[in-house]
Amino acid sequence: MDLRLVLFAVLLIPSFSHGEAISQDQRFLAGLRERGLFQLAETYCVDRLRRPDLADARRADLAIELSRCLTERAVSSPPEARPPLWQRAEQVIDDFVRGFPRNRRLPLVRMQGALGLLTRGELARQESQVVSDGGELAEEARANLREAVGEFGHLADEVEQLLRRQNLSPRGDPEILSSDQLASLRKNVQYELARAYRNQAQCYAADSPDRANALTRAVQLLQPLAGLDPAHPLAWKSRIDTIVCYRLLADYDTARRMLDAVGKLELPPFLKLRARAEVIRLALATGRLSEAVAVTSQQRRIDGIVSPELDYAHLETYLTASRAATDADNETRATEWQGKATDLVEQIERLHGPFWTRRAGMLLALHFRRAPQSGDLDTLVRIAESSYRSGKLDDALALYDDARAAAAKENNAAKAFDLGYTAAAIEHNRGRHDQALARYRRIATSMPGDPDASTAHRMAIYHAGQLAKRETPGAVDQYVSLLKEHLQTWPAEPSAEGVRVQLGRMYEHRRDWPNAIAIYRAVTPGDAAHQQAVEAAARCCRAWLAQRKAAGEATEQIAGNAADWFESLLVDSRGSLPERWSPLQRFAVLEAARLRLNYSTTGYAQVQKILTAALQAAADAPADSKLAEWKSSARALLVFSLAGQDRRSDAAEVLTQISAGPPEQLMALLEGLGRVAREARPPVRTELAELQLRTIDLLRNGRTPLAQTQQQSLEKLRAKALADAGRSGEALQQYHALAKKYPRDGAIQEDYVELLMMRDDRSSLTAALAKSRELESRSPPQSERWFRAKYTVALLHYRLGNEQQAAKIIRLLQLLHPELGGPELKAKFETLLQRCR
Repeated sequence: MDLRLVLFAVLLIPSFSHGEAISQDQRFLAGLRERGLFQLAETYCVDRLRRPDLADARRADLAIELSRCLTERAVSSPPEARPPLWQRAEQVIDDFVRGFPRNRRLPLVRMQGALGLLTRGELARQESQVVSDGGELAEEARANLREAVGEFGHLADEVEQLLRRQNLSPRGDPEILSSDQLASLRKNVQYELARAYRNQAQCYAADSPDRANALTRAVQLLQPLAGLDPAHPLAWKSRIDTIVCYRLLADYDTARRMLDAVGKLELPPFLKLRARAEVIRLALATGRLSEAVAVTSQQRRIDGIVSPELDYAHLETYLTASRAATDADNETRATEWQGKATDLVEQIERLHGPFWTRRAGMLLALHFRRAPQSGDLDTLVRIAESSYRSGKLDDALALYDDARAAAAKENNAAKAFDLGYTAAAIEHNRGRHDQALARYRRIATSMPGDPDASTAHRMAIYHAGQLAKRETPGAVDQYVSLLKEHLQTWPAEPSAEGVRVQLGRMYEHRRDWPNAIAIYRAVTPGDAAHQQAVEAAARCCRAWLAQRKAAGEATEQIAGNAADWFESLLVDSRGSLPERWSPLQRFAVLEAARLRLNYSTTGYAQVQKILTAALQAAADAPADSKLAEWKSSARALLVFSLAGQDRRSDAAEVLTQISAGPPEQLMALLEGLGRVAREARPPVRTELAELQLRTIDLLRNGRTPLAQTQQQSLEKLRAKALADAGRSGEALQQYHALAKKYPRDGAIQEDYVELLMMRDDRSSLTAALAKSRELESRSPPQSERWFRAKYTVALLHYRLGNEQQAAKIIRLLQLLHPELGGPELKAKFETLLQRCR
């Protein structure tokens, strides 16, 4: 039985049409729906329903059209897209019933609401019969059909009451349904109620009392309609539906007699084709396959009209014939029937739209799920694709697995890989990360030589990463394992470079600095990920060296090896420095210089040589903000390298050369010297501080006046330089003034506290404690500076002899914030706590 969205109002238009505009609406919207332009039709209805001056009759008709459009769209959509459409279609009716309870067309609107429930139930019932596990769908069908039966029953009672009161209504009012219209509506309600009962019956087992009872009720409702004048639109449909009910009741003799009688009459083409479909189904139901096959040899088109119901009956016949041939061990004949079935599904897709395509594809998929060994590879693939388009993704996956197994059996490795990849992609699109991961990995590792194997494995890595983000137990270890597996299996593939970066990030996250650095260095120069990897390697080197330095462990050899690697990025195969320096090479030269200057007592001359060459090459490079910042850092390091060689006069000369330029250059150099001084050894730090103070004098005595912000920066830099130069008295005076002048500048307050703590007298330590408490109160809670201030307060209590208070502060902080501001600070807190015991 075909799923029809009955436009009952169309049947009644001759008797109650109330204006040309309405018929134009209906024709226009029907044309849009026929072409699948559902959203355009919805917009048309919604826009007009917003008009406050809309006539009651037109408002009702547009509400019906909108609900019908949403219902048809749901029927044409894959299962996962339907729920919101069903809900909106139902909401349109509910809103109208609540908002316009006195509208005279309310019975027609409620009729559409009941039809929507029937449509939803019929669709679920049909699909439940063509999927491998239709129990849930069958229950959904029963629920919707029960509700539809109730709605049609209430509507039938209401129409009867309206007919009895009709003589009290004013005459000639086009807004009110006439007696003829109500009588026509009553017949339509009766027909649709019978259809609901018949669908209900098909939700139960063939020999169940529930099935027999529902079919008997349907027949009782259809018989009066089947006796209507043949010109009535419901007459022939009711006769054919009655035949269907007798077939489902297994009263085959009555069904056959009625079919024979119908066949002798002159029917419209679409009814003649429907009757032919029922002839086929009756033959199949009675085990007369040859008779059904004979009917399929007749033309499927009459006067240019085709019937989806008849084509579906042909498909049922072909699949039944295929199973019969398989049972008879005639595989050749079974394959022929399968070919006819798959060809017909393609024709149904071309002729009848998405609903019938999905339904036919699901039937075909069910056939091959029950007997997968009976299908050839191409057929299995086509059925898997059809199941996917039908939205039956679990069935599609099973069929793709069957097809992949068939391809492997034929030694068609490329096809097997493609089919496995497609199945994995289905799980990918569903967002089922664990299933997608397993599928992608399986095809990649089972066929590592396939050109797309590494790509599939990268997809497995992606899904492992998604699971790790969700903190799935064991997901992080699985992610790392897959990264390593990729590099072991496809080390030379282009995908390996990105994987190396990913693995490096994981090592970096785990603070496994040696492995992180090694994997970052392995990224091939010239690859798109190379610069990213070089920057990451530098970041890890800094962190590793800082960690070892804080722990009192050796750093010089590690820093020297790292500097050698960064410098290797600067030279060509002959060991020559570049004439034109790339941004990556400029980055590398600064990293190499910092490593040699901060972690060794030698190499200053080498740093000077390379930096001088890099700066000379940059003189002619196009100026931009990034290059200017690089030059500032490079010059600061060049001064550092000269100071480290005790070449103060040469360093001063560099400063003098820079001082000829704008003040911004000297300010940038000062900030650069401040940065490198933080990491320098004490003797070199003193040299750099003296050079900073000399530069500050140059700026102060310069002809160009400094801006207010530059003056503030200069004051801060001078205070720090005084401290680094060992001029603690002057530095304390400067910081004391700055701390009062800039009470909310955290960096100044921290430097002031640090300077106070360098003095061992109690008054200085007490002042530092007060300042640290003030800094803590003004810092955002749980910020880095807040945690540092907490640590300083605890440390000062310890140094002032109040060990119990220091321990109390740390234990409370541990309770509230177990991470204690990060690994480095946590280690310092824990060490201090041990000293307090």
